[in-house]
Amino acid sequence: MSVRGLRAALAAGLLGVLVAHGTASAAAQAGTAPELVQAWLLLGQRERALQEARALVHAEGSDWRAHAAYIQAATTSHLRWAVVDEYRWLAAQQPLRPEMKLLAAWAATLQASGSDLDRALADLEIAARDQGPAGLQVWAMGLMQAGDYERAASVLLGARSPAGVRLRVEALVGAGEHGEAAQLVRASLLQHPRHPEVAAALWARGVPAKPVRRARNAAVRAANDLLDQQDPLLLFAAWEVLARAKESDKAAQAAEGIAAAVPGLALPARLPYGQLMLQHLGEGLARTGQESSSADLTASEQSAVASVRARTLREDGLVDQARRAYRDAIALDGGDPELLLEAAALHLDVQPQQSLEWVGQALLMLASEPGLGSGQRRATIAQGLELQARSLRTLERHDQALGYQLVASLLLPTPQGLVELAAMQEQQGGPEAALESLALAAALGSQSARAQMERLYDGPASVDALVGAVAADLDRWTQVSSASAVSPGPTRALAGRTLSTEAGDLSFDALEGQVVVLVFWASWCAPCAQELPLVAQLQARWLAQDLPVRVVAISVDEQQADYRRGIKRFSELDITFAWAPEIARDLEVHAVPATWLLDSQGLAAGKLQGFHEGHAERLDALVRSLLEP
Repeated sequence: MSVRGLRAALAAGLLGVLVAHGTASAAAQAGTAPELVQAWLLLGQRERALQEARALVHAEGSDWRAHAAYIQAATTSHLRWAVVDEYRWLAAQQPLRPEMKLLAAWAATLQASGSDLDRALADLEIAARDQGPAGLQVWAMGLMQAGDYERAASVLLGARSPAGVRLRVEALVGAGEHGEAAQLVRASLLQHPRHPEVAAALWARGVPAKPVRRARNAAVRAANDLLDQQDPLLLFAAWEVLARAKESDKAAQAAEGIAAAVPGLALPARLPYGQLMLQHLGEGLARTGQESSSADLTASEQSAVASVRARTLREDGLVDQARRAYRDAIALDGGDPELLLEAAALHLDVQPQQSLEWVGQALLMLASEPGLGSGQRRATIAQGLELQARSLRTLERHDQALGYQLVASLLLPTPQGLVELAAMQEQQGGPEAALESLALAAALGSQSARAQMERLYDGPASVDALVGAVAADLDRWTQVSSASAVSPGPTRALAGRTLSTEAGDLSFDALEGQVVVLVFWASWCAPCAQELPLVAQLQARWLAQDLPVRVVAISVDEQQADYRRGIKRFSELDITFAWAPEIARDLEVHAVPATWLLDSQGLAAGKLQGFHEGHAERLDALVRSLLEP
């Protein structure tokens, strides 16, 4: 595991470092403990992890470690949006329990990035200083999430408990101090031989074997000594080390003992595969024509690989194979609304009734998952409603189709969607409503809508006048002219910021003298996939004319793995790509695609929301207006 991978692991699931193994609590004896919540998370069973964490809080609500387990599980589940507010409320209601303030600060740090992370870390430091060793551990976790491994190791300099030692080892590995980390592990194992998990970070990718071999061997011996235990917590510590050390037979033995003590917790004889490995397996199946992998996969891994295979076949244009692959993926796990919508779109012409059912399932899931960002939710629900309308039209259920298309167009108006809405409105006997929808579509750049308006409109004004009036309203809704500031925030929108891009670090201060075009996109956004190639063509034109313009495409994906998957389709585009959702939050970008312009002094000077016909021409005109003396 790389340092970046270690950082991701710290942010995603380090419950174990908060818990010192001692006498098993009543909750642990009943099958619920913070370490076992972590085990469910490792398997990708987020809902089960959340269920176990809730049971732990109910059983041991006075133990702050139980709350830490709940925060971790909630942060990786659909309750991500609520957990910070929950613990801020608890901290206000229980002022005599300062650890609640610490937990609230930790929850905020887990979800923060960019400048928000700096503020969250400052709050975390204040909350942690008076909480003893446990507070220092939580503070160190936040520092590692921010990439400050050296300071995290310094904060934990005096750590003596297994939990503190494990965390300091991880900080030392992140800082490249492998020899010191190995010495610390060996000393800890002498004092705490039943805690081999303190050595887990020594198997991180990139750690040289030679200076740490003796410490690894000592940890493996300690893990083997625990295999005759019945306590699932001790067996989990053994399993983690043996799985990392690729001691498959012994890891399987530990996993069997855990499953016997905690029914349903079926850990593999290895660590669960990461997102990149699953992506590789799924793409390999698609490109070789195979339907299943020979690798020993868990149920959740099989589902992830099947989804990647289906999407790869679709992207490669193999429609018939993709349809079968989507059906296979849904049979394994029908709980992914995006997968259901993609399958529905592929089957619309051949199985409209099945498409209708899949869209209905997806919309129910989207309605009950509040963890989605508002922009993603609106776009995905609008996409689902449009598919619902198209399915219903194919089945000749026109009145229902009209209702779904109307709601879709209200959520996210697009030229094509509005033209389809107008056709339904006219068919249902509403030519005036159809004319209104066409005017909006024409204002968004649709030439076909303008032609249909000529057929429907016979009033005293001209069609151009109607479209112009609607376009003026649209300008007020979706963009601000270059003569005024876009944001009420800082005058220089990104002054002092440095962006990590695929081409290296990029300082916004160094771009002074150029017009900067920031294109905000996401892997799940279909209009973004249409916009980016056009923007790349515009940049080529600007460069050919020696115009000082720089284009940066910024992903708002919440997970970096989604960003990595998304940029593969744009590998041939000659523009700068970056994953920086925190910049989107700072600029209050609520939906994508969205395009921001900074003038030659770094001032926020204009924006376009959405992607519509005529988008490239409008963007080109705005950029050139900012270049005028």
